[in-house]
Amino acid sequence: MTRVFVSSCTIDSGHPSALVNKLLAEGFEVLHSPRIDQGVNWGDWYNRDLLNALDRTDIFIIAVTESWQFSTWMQHEALEAQKRLQAGRIQRMFFYNPVNVEVTGEGMLPFLKERLPDDLEELALYLGRE
Repeated sequence: MTRVFVSSCTIDSGHPSALVNKLLAEGFEVLHSPRIDQGVNWGDWYNRDLLNALDRTDIFIIAVTESWQFSTWMQHEALEAQKRLQAGRIQRMFFYNPVNVEVTGEGMLPFLKERLPDDLEELALYLGRE
């Protein structure tokens, strides 16, 4: 089973939520950023839990939102994923931006190299071929 990590500030609403639900419905194992109200110890997340999750990840997907591009914790998730991608420990790194958020945060632009289809049916088919 392919393991997908979805990185987003707002995992429970809008297109990030739709993406997670579609991936689950298609049989992917989905890991994701913590929910803000989840009572997460952020030190543990950054220093242990995120790293453990990424070590079990095949595909990393950034679900771009307005707040994503200004979030230091989203940047941290993407940096850790990129390290694993370069080391061959994550197979692919994509971004999903169906609402066409214009990303102006220069520190985030390097993570936006491979765009997934906006349509969730096409996206699932594409990832199923990976």
